Amino acid sequence: MMAHRRTLQASDAKRRRHLTILGALTIIVLALMAVRVVRRLASASANTGDLQTIRSPGGKLPVDTDRLPPSVAVTWPCQVRRDLFAWESVFTQPSGKPALDSNEATREAAKSLHLQAIILGQHPKVIMNGRLWEAGETVDGFLIQRIENRRIVVEKNNVEIEIPL
Repeated sequence: MMAHRRTLQASDAKRRRHLTILGALTIIVLALMAVRVVRRLASASANTGDLQTIRSPGGKLPVDTDRLPPSVAVTWPCQVRRDLFAWESVFTQPSGKPALDSNEATREAAKSLHLQAIILGQHPKVIMNGRLWEAGETVDGFLIQRIENRRIVVEKNNVEIEIPL
């Protein structure tokens, strides 16, 4: 019975030592983190010329712009063959030519759709006019009906038009 009690006391003393060491290490880590935060705040207030201020819900925060990741710009290689903001360039005919009926006008307007890529899969998508689209979306008034292996089918004014890749 005595030997068992001594073993329990020894294991309790060992556990207390472990907890004391763990507590001391925790205090040291917290102290080091506090020193790092204080140094960073001190350097931020000393170098206010290199910092920009941003608004946050809690007020204003200084931000070191040198440490921000660079902005990324993605451009699609596409050519715009008409004025995107001129409505007349799609539906009016030059003088001397007969006016187009609605089906012909719709087919002429479909020439402004430039199919660049088809991405097949569970939810197929297309890159058209420099943007990513999927079936059911509307591009310049044309509803994308189907996306197939080498073509897409769009619809406008009850006229279906196939656009090959």
